[in-house]
Amino acid sequence: MLRRLALASALTIVGALAACAPAAPTAVGTWTGEGNGQEAPSLELQQDGRLAGTDGCNRLMGTWKQDGDSLTFIQIASTAKFCEGVDVWLSGLETGTIDGETMAIFGKDGSEVGRLTKTEAAVG
Repeated sequence: MLRRLALASALTIVGALAACAPAAPTAVGTWTGEGNGQEAPSLELQQDGRLAGTDGCNRLMGTWKQDGDSLTFIQIASTAKFCEGVDVWLSGLETGTIDGETMAIFGKDGSEVGRLTKTEAAVG
């Protein structure tokens, strides 16, 4: 009986602590960066796991997953226009991390390629 009471108390404490833990920031919404392209690099991360965006020249599309503060970008495809003088850093996205309203983007080699700022929360 004492053992059950101790277990129930421990589970109550764990549940209370979990409820107080801050939730991971949601990636859903529009994220925009700085660039020298025809338009600013940006990603729109949708609730259903799809993404759309631009690297400042080419359109990007694919899917994404979030685990805590970490993001993985999956099956990314893009158009292949040539835009002279445009830094298309966002087209090299592989993973990302979120810190508040800032998303760091990392390439295939694990190095940071750029940063985006949340400019619009998800609608609906």
